Amino acid sequence: SGNEESLGKDASKQGRINSIDADEEITRVSIQDEVVSNNAGKEMFDVDVLDGEEVFVAEHEVVVKRVNNEVNVVEEVVEVIDIAKLIIDAAQDKVALNLQAAFDEEERLVGEKAKKVEEANIALIETWDDIQAKIDADHQLAERMQAQEQEELSIAKKLHYFNNS
Repeated sequence: SGNEESLGKDASKQGRINSIDADEEITRVSIQDEVVSNNAGKEMFDVDVLDGEEVFVAEHEVVVKRVNNEVNVVEEVVEVIDIAKLIIDAAQDKVALNLQAAFDEEERLVGEKAKKVEEANIALIETWDDIQAKIDADHQLAERMQAQEQEELSIAKKLHYFNNS
């Protein structure tokens, strides 16, 4: 705490730097012109000292672990999405089957109704034909009766004229 007071404004920065140095997963590169060692015993170099050379950091395992964790999370999300798609597809299939069944039932009912209407029409036509046949038969009978009556009148007139003459 006395050390922090002597630092003044830089005390909070020093606290953050100490917490960064304590974290073994973080590698810090110093911008000073000297080689510095952090608490984990890792060496850090000034960027100017490297003169554009590539630097390889031994912390790749942490990155790989983080990437693997992120990949696992992504795989879990993809798996959940795939399951959701399967559920949606199954629901859509069920709805389609239900709609098709309802459509088929409606077609069946319409077909049955049309068949009943056709049967009723056929029965009505047959009844009409029967009535028309009776009317025709009655008309023919009436014509024959009238013709027979005319003939009987004609014979009666002839007899009457014959008897009166």
